[in-house]
Amino acid sequence: MAIFEPVPNLSDADKRLILLMSRLLLEALDSPVQESNRPTHSVTLSDQEAQELLALLTVFLGSREFESACYFVEGLSERVFSNVALRELFLAARKRRGRTRALASIHWSQFLNRLGRPTSHVPYGYVEKMTPDHFFAMERKLFRATGISPIVSNFISEQLYLQKGELEEVREGAMPLSKGSVKKGVDEIFIRGLKGMRCVSAARISAAVTIVANVSVLFSTRDWSVTGTLSTMCGAVAAASLSD
Repeated sequence: MAIFEPVPNLSDADKRLILLMSRLLLEALDSPVQESNRPTHSVTLSDQEAQELLALLTVFLGSREFESACYFVEGLSERVFSNVALRELFLAARKRRGRTRALASIHWSQFLNRLGRPTSHVPYGYVEKMTPDHFFAMERKLFRATGISPIVSNFISEQLYLQKGELEEVREGAMPLSKGSVKKGVDEIFIRGLKGMRCVSAARISAAVTIVANVSVLFSTRDWSVTGTLSTMCGAVAAASLSD
């Protein structure tokens, strides 16, 4: 199936946030010499960088789009999810992005089938479940569209691939995301780094970039909404594994 170009819904603050995090990630990956007190594949932030990241994260975490994404993605990971509530959120968010509510039942049914969480079989709305390979290919295209360097894009893609097994469990409702886990995936990733030692690991930055970038394509086209949902799930799972 063809992969169409994404149209990320990013504010200027979101773009700056992704740019700054990707630059820090590139520095962490590209640094050949490690300071004696700095872990491998990590970056030490200056006071100015830490302050700017905190300010940008605060704006992002408080945005309506992010709050909707958290509720939507976490809700879809539940073993039995609220079909009516999530359907209305999906359609309302699409409308805000200029999409029509015409054929709403078909659009919602196709999204669920493509995600792998169908609630009923609607013959005229049926599409195949998105394969992992197709998902990863779409992710690479999204990262290119946000201007992330190939080195950073490849690293983030590798980190996502590590969550492949867990992602299948989450998307099938076998491993529900706890309430607040998506926000925690962005928020707490930087708590120690920005407010403490200002030393942030590449894996933590990668999980945050994944979530920020993919929230921008939720509620757009069917396949990009599916990709954004799956990747946000991945980011939350990856962040949870780094919370210790």
